[in-house]
Amino acid sequence: MGNNQINNVTIDNCHEEPIHIPGSIQEFGYLIAVDKYSFDIASVSENLFEIIGQPPEDLIGKSLSSFLPQDTVTLIQQNINKPHAINPATVELNSKVYEIVFSVDEHFILLDIEQKQDNSNIKFESHFHQLKSFLNTIIRQDSLEQVFQTVAEEVRELAGFDRVMVYKFDDDYNGEVIAEAKQANLNSFLKQHFPESDIPSQARALYLKNRIRLLGNVDGKRIALIPDNVTVDLSNSSLRSVSPIHCQYLRNMGVSASMSISLTQGERLWGLIACHHYSPKVVPFSVRETCAYLGLTLSHFITVREREKLSQSEAKAQGLLTSILDSIASEVDFKTGLAKSENNLIQLVAADGIAWQLDGEIEFFGKCPAPEQVRNIYKILEEKLPENETYIATDSIDSFMPGCSDDIDAISGVLLLTIDATEKHFFMWFKSEIIQTKNWGGKPEKVIEFQDDGSHRLMPRSSFALWKEKVRHHSLPWTELDKISVLKLRNTIVNYVFRRNQEIKNQNMILRSKVDERTSELQAEINARVVTEAK
Repeated sequence: MGNNQINNVTIDNCHEEPIHIPGSIQEFGYLIAVDKYSFDIASVSENLFEIIGQPPEDLIGKSLSSFLPQDTVTLIQQNINKPHAINPATVELNSKVYEIVFSVDEHFILLDIEQKQDNSNIKFESHFHQLKSFLNTIIRQDSLEQVFQTVAEEVRELAGFDRVMVYKFDDDYNGEVIAEAKQANLNSFLKQHFPESDIPSQARALYLKNRIRLLGNVDGKRIALIPDNVTVDLSNSSLRSVSPIHCQYLRNMGVSASMSISLTQGERLWGLIACHHYSPKVVPFSVRETCAYLGLTLSHFITVREREKLSQSEAKAQGLLTSILDSIASEVDFKTGLAKSENNLIQLVAADGIAWQLDGEIEFFGKCPAPEQVRNIYKILEEKLPENETYIATDSIDSFMPGCSDDIDAISGVLLLTIDATEKHFFMWFKSEIIQTKNWGGKPEKVIEFQDDGSHRLMPRSSFALWKEKVRHHSLPWTELDKISVLKLRNTIVNYVFRRNQEIKNQNMILRSKVDERTSELQAEINARVVTEAK
């Protein structure tokens, strides 16, 4: 077997899997796709036979009213732009009561159909009171960490899963378990990290579209949609069958059922409430809706707290910038004012040191590399600057200059701000290396499995034993506020220097005018004296 075949199989295979159009649903429900304009049935799940007692393909091309009571069809038509107003609709079909949840996409109205449990109303009242109690609890809690733990415990009590985790993504979508509620006999995943490839990009995109995702049984039957020549996007369906790769991933963890609830911050997926069960489990719609509301509430809390934190940081940064400007304005030479503001300049981006070159000489304050090393770093980063940008930052200078960290006294983070590229005027901030040990829930890798026929497929990792990684040559990250702050500093300095230069230019012009005027007067006096002496 040649190496080319191995090289062609990468983790990107997983990112390309079309999980939104699997052509099948899970076995705990039924699905009908209806043309949104004609209201004719375009696709159905094969198991619909269990409800109608006849071949489900007989419904294809017929009006939705041939399956549902006309008043239910009318209700859907009247609320086509606001499904949440009527979900779930309750109908009786062949002496059994079903809940119907509908959603709308570009082409179809999707009807997710599940048999209703007998005591749903009683449970709903219980969930409502539980939700009120939960809200009252988290409002009184001071820290988000307490809120996360309360949410994990509340979801576990509501839905009855063996394990519930609050899972936060970093900037690269690697995840960390930051809260956990579980059965006492289970091992803990708290504070463990999981690689980005465990939840690939297209799965994260679906979490933004559909806030809650249930997998009732990893070994459950996949129910095909018919006819097979109609492609139905199941992004909004709670019944959508799950990727075989993800099912195998869960089997490798020993998990038989799972539920995920999206946590968002603005338009970004912030994290998940991840629920695991070690036997098959189908959570009723009313419970899922309550859990989804808990997720929405937590998302709001996260957004509000992050905004508060950002506002405080912005106020602090603005205060430092004002102090720096006052210091500059109080000196004839603005560089003297900068030097007096060294601590404020370092604190502006939570750095450990700063260097700048504004007149050919490099000045240093705090923890910095040597002058020649600073010049080398400037040369490399200045070449990497995106077009029309004056700012570039990294939390690992080794990513630009391999091995550099070993030579610059444990400095890893560098932020470069150019003032005048022609004159090589710049500011450069430095952050120290932070050596940390990351606990991973298994080694973050996937495996290529080769079949007897010579084909191959990418398989999820099979080990979730604790795997420790020592992370070197990285600093704490630079933030978006850091970028905003240093760009404001640049504008302040450029504008101030321009204004001072303009003032000096104006003063020089006035002085030159006075000199020219006095020179003319002296010349006139000399001429007059010459005339007098000539007489």
